[in-house]
Amino acid sequence: MAGGDNGHNLNHLLAHIQPALHACPDGDLDAVVRENAIQTANALAERSRVIREAAEADLDIIPAWYILENGQVDLLV
Repeated sequence: MAGGDNGHNLNHLLAHIQPALHACPDGDLDAVVRENAIQTANALAERSRVIREAAEADLDIIPAWYILENGQVDLLV
């Protein structure tokens, strides 16, 4: 989260997290993870006509957070 050069592949992946980092200026990792899940769920319908049409019909897109420590999935709704 501190930035820097982490190599091409990691830099590419981390670029997708930047909007969540900017939305959570306190830098709390849990808050960034949650915000990233919410932004990603919202982006699915924005970026895909197929997913948007399914969501308008009957598909629910629910952001979630997978907790590595205990294998639990927290739904962020």
